[in-house]
Order: sequence, then C-alpha cells, then structure tokens
Amino acid sequence: MPITIDAGQKKQRYCPMYELPAPGFYTGGCTFKSDSADGTVSDSMTVGYAPEQIEQAVTRQADFHEFWQKALQELHEVDPQYQMTLQEDQSDEKRDLHLVENRSLDNLMVRGWFEVPKEQGKHPALLRLPVK
Repeated sequence: MPITIDAGQKKQRYCPMYELPAPGFYTGGCTFKSDSADGTVSDSMTVGYAPEQIEQAVTRQADFHEFWQKALQELHEVDPQYQMTLQEDQSDEKRDLHLVENRSLDNLMVRGWFEVPKEQGKHPALLRLPVK
C-alpha cells in the first residue's frame, strides 16, 4: 500500500486498517525511499493475531513416538547442571534479569534469559525467540 510524501510535506501518522484473513502470524514491512544519496531504509515486523485459535493439521512421522521416547531416555541421563545468575548490570527498577544455563544432549550448553518483574501481581508471559 504505497504512500507518497512530497518534499516539505509532513505526515505525522499513517495507520491503514487491514482485515486479517484468519488467526496466524503475519509479517508487515515498511520501506522509505528517498531521492537523496541515502537511498532506501526498510524494516519489518511479525505480529500474531489470535494465535490461540490457530488450527494446525497434525502430521507425524511413523516413528514419532519411538523417536521421542529414545530422546527423552538419552536426556534423562544428562546432568543438566542448571545455573541461574542475576545480571545486576542489566536489571532495573521494574525487573530483574537472569542468565539461565543448562547442559543438554552432547554436552551442549543451552542459554536463555529470564526476566522477573519486581512488582507483585499477575503479569503477562512473553516468549522471545531469536530471528535470523
């Protein structure tokens, strides 16, 4: 949905309304093109719309249960060596940030971040995964 802004013109907000066809994850992008030497700037973002309503057909390989049974047996033999370390330099007045580490199959080190709100009460959960 292109929009043109002429030199000297200001457009404070532009928010088109879209009807999403169904629950799912959608990626939207925005590109700013300029006639100047700086060229083009682009960015995109993925949003989830009603992810709890996504209906996914279940497909499994014939050895699905055997694969997971074997994997869980192997994992049961691993000493996970769990560690959770407060990252004081990255915590703030609203939350504490912890580095979480544990060992997995093939002695692989698994790392992640755990943020804990300092204020008591119910808080939403947020799972962030790296995107390449």
